[in-house]
Amino acid sequence: PYIDLTRFQSMDDYLASISHNMRHELRGKLRFLRKQGDVRLRYYGPDEIQAALVSLETMLEFNRRRFPLTWRAQGYYANLVRQCLPARTLLMSELVVDGQPLSWTLDFFYHGRMYKYACAFDPGFPKWSVGNLHTYLSLEESTLGEQHRASLSSRVDGEWMVVFRAGSVGAASPKAPRPP
Repeated sequence: PYIDLTRFQSMDDYLASISHNMRHELRGKLRFLRKQGDVRLRYYGPDEIQAALVSLETMLEFNRRRFPLTWRAQGYYANLVRQCLPARTLLMSELVVDGQPLSWTLDFFYHGRMYKYACAFDPGFPKWSVGNLHTYLSLEESTLGEQHRASLSSRVDGEWMVVFRAGSVGAASPKAPRPP
């Protein structure tokens, strides 16, 4: 199942369509995080390969802790960053609170769409729903806040998957690279 966000004119329209409990939870947790310090999304640009690789190792460590039995090809994610970040087919972002990264995502551009591919979050903050807040802020900052078209669907494990249609990514945030 997915929600086509193209039918919404603003983030407020989208929020009005989700349950009161989810709206309340997202806004409350975001307020709580903002009390801890500056909350922002950090996007890695095509010229930040080394910094992205350092951040990737942290992301993968948290991912391995959460899913210890998952097989990962050695060097696979690092090669994705090395090859796809400069080509602007990969978007890597972090949710940062008071200078500390709490969640990470790798998103792919394919046939004019952007897909949430891999994500991880710091397990020291399980009640803050940092993965959901990361997606919420991505939508707010990069999508609906600038009238871009997108779709949102839920994965089996409860994480959010965002699919942006062609022409929807890059212009919204000066930090986010534009897809090819």
